Amino acid sequence: MDFDPEKLMHITSNLVSNALKYTPAGGRGEVTTSLTDDGNMYSIRIMDTGIGIEKEHLGHLFDRFYSLEHQLSPVGTGIGLALTKELVQVMHGTISVESIKGEGSVFTVLLPVTHDAPLSDTPGAEVQPSTPDDEKISFSSSGESCYPRHSDRELFSAGSVFPSNLPLLLIVEDSTDVVLYLQAILKYEYRIEVAANGYIGIEKAMEIIPDIILTDVMMPVMDGIELLEKVKNDICTSHVPVVLLTAKADIESRLAGLERGADAYLAKPVDERELHIQLKNLVDLPKRLHKRYASLEIIPEASDKYLKKEDEFMIRTRQVLEANLIDDAYGISHLCSELSVSRAQLYRKFKSLSNKTVADYFKSLRLYRARELLLTTDLNITDVTYRIGFKNLSHFSREFSREFGKSPSEIRKCQEL
Repeated sequence: MDFDPEKLMHITSNLVSNALKYTPAGGRGEVTTSLTDDGNMYSIRIMDTGIGIEKEHLGHLFDRFYSLEHQLSPVGTGIGLALTKELVQVMHGTISVESIKGEGSVFTVLLPVTHDAPLSDTPGAEVQPSTPDDEKISFSSSGESCYPRHSDRELFSAGSVFPSNLPLLLIVEDSTDVVLYLQAILKYEYRIEVAANGYIGIEKAMEIIPDIILTDVMMPVMDGIELLEKVKNDICTSHVPVVLLTAKADIESRLAGLERGADAYLAKPVDERELHIQLKNLVDLPKRLHKRYASLEIIPEASDKYLKKEDEFMIRTRQVLEANLIDDAYGISHLCSELSVSRAQLYRKFKSLSNKTVADYFKSLRLYRARELLLTTDLNITDVTYRIGFKNLSHFSREFSREFGKSPSEIRKCQEL
């Protein structure tokens, strides 16, 4: 039958994890699969002999951020079952629960059986079909399986590959449930990287230079506020928008984050539409900066302290490049050394601010300097070519014409007039 290995893995692992979590030592659980409805539906049934659930809670069990204590608890987020239900619905299935307090629970997932997808060519993705219509896996409350299990390589193929032109989002969050939830609702709009705390987050941010960061505030090792300060005070990442996500909704917490440079602040439980809108607006924000930094005109003075930091970076970069226009051997590695950044950091930072590569920007600087020399001096075209770092006259003429729509000789005629 057709199935999505990644989603099926999350569905079953969430339900089995819950069964183990709420089943005391000496308890028992079963995972049973079968075909129902004359072979049109595939059933996954997870039974446990755990603590059970009171009847009045069953109707809210799959609500987002709902827990049996009606609040976010220190050991969970209330997101696991809501995410499980969403994944089941994406696969056009249903999920239900039956439970008796003190006796245990039974969760049943029903998925439609279809045969529309092409056979997978992914190595290791093929699993031999089982002969029986029913299979049962029993496990003890210690989690030890009593049934031979397939390896992950046999069961699950690689995840989907999304277009590389999607914005790169770094999620910094210590809760696996929240991460899975955020991935489920954002993965079609962003390429997503994940870090489990602020310390790992800042290291990853420096390495990949994301387009935007979504971070929890309360985390071990390094919290979101400290992460925010480090991101905004490092020249490599100062331009990256940061959204704070936390269960704290009071005004003091919001002001603390905003005073340290947070671009947005969302309180849990987050509204999905608000999250989408906030992230999109912030990802689109650099586009407003492209005109400011892509132009070779003098950058106007800014009053915003964070914009001033970006101005300093672009002005410093331009000064270094202009000082080396004549050097045809001057390259990216030399610029990285003078700015004390890696090639990847320089590329991501510069591209985010100007929507140009450093190489294209450097070429434009040389060509604009060439036009200036042709209009204000008596240097011949060959001398101008070498003075702005071009080795080949025909190459220079071709690039010049592409940039200005006129050849160097036509520009020179304008000067003579």
